Amino acid sequence: MPVISVVLVLVVIATIALRPVLNFQKARNQVRLGDLGLISDAVASHAQDEGNTILSRIPMTPESIEICSDVRTGSCTGLLSLTPLLGIYLHEVPQDPNIGGGDPAEHSGYFVEMTLEGRFRFFAPHTEPPGADPVETVR
Repeated sequence: MPVISVVLVLVVIATIALRPVLNFQKARNQVRLGDLGLISDAVASHAQDEGNTILSRIPMTPESIEICSDVRTGSCTGLLSLTPLLGIYLHEVPQDPNIGGGDPAEHSGYFVEMTLEGRFRFFAPHTEPPGADPVETVR
C-alpha cells in the first residue's frame, strides 16, 4: 500500500512538472485579457468625458489598428496613440507579455477595430499556445 501511494504521488508531481509551459501560457493570456479590459475601459471613459476623438480613428472590421505603447518619443506613425488617456485614464499603455520591453517600443501587440454592429473589439492576436483564438474584449 505505501508503494502505491508513493507511485501515485510521483505521477501527480510528474504531471504537474510537465505542464509548466501550458500554465505560463494561460497566465500570459490572463494578463492579456486584463490589459485589454484596462485599455477598453480607459478608451470608453475618455470618450464619455472628452468626446470621440480617439474612437473616430478606429477602422471598421476587417481592418484593425495596433495600439501604440511609445509615450516617450511619440513615434506612433500608423498606430493608434492613447497619449491623451495617460495620467487620468491610464498610468501607462500596457504591452503584450511577449513584446513587453522589446524592440520596437511603439508596438503594444494589442489591436482594436470597430465591428459591423458598431462595437469596439480590442484583441491580442499573439495568444498562446500558437493557433489559439485571440484574447478579446468587445465594448
